[in-house]
Amino acid sequence: MAMDELGMIWCMDAFMERRYKDWKFWVTFTISMAFSFYLFNFIVSGITVLHILIAYAMFFIWSYLFFKVTSITLLVLVVLLYSVISYFISFVVMGTTSYLLETSIQTLRQTYFPFIASSIINYLLLLLICSIVKKIHPF
Repeated sequence: MAMDELGMIWCMDAFMERRYKDWKFWVTFTISMAFSFYLFNFIVSGITVLHILIAYAMFFIWSYLFFKVTSITLLVLVVLLYSVISYFISFVVMGTTSYLLETSIQTLRQTYFPFIASSIINYLLLLLICSIVKKIHPF
């Protein structure tokens, strides 16, 4: 969740101005991470569909709280675009890893090292794409 929120922040930086500066931003970010950790690990930990819907809602709420929103339409568009790109990268990385290891995705998720390695690759690609967007389209 931390990597998702960091990627979202980098993506939002390309389109909107931050509401808080320096340490205030990072304190707010840390509080949001603690809340997200509690929410996704203790309240909706096993419910996949609910987890995805709440994650989209949290991205929208955090973006609204962290950034000076000039247009709700732009905010919705960026959050949806970020979410689609994030899940696309996840499906491609998991599918490719599953194909290369000649195993099913379900088996891959139950195997410790390959799952962790594919997750690291997934989030590194996501952060790379977000940083490229930030470089191409600086606010």
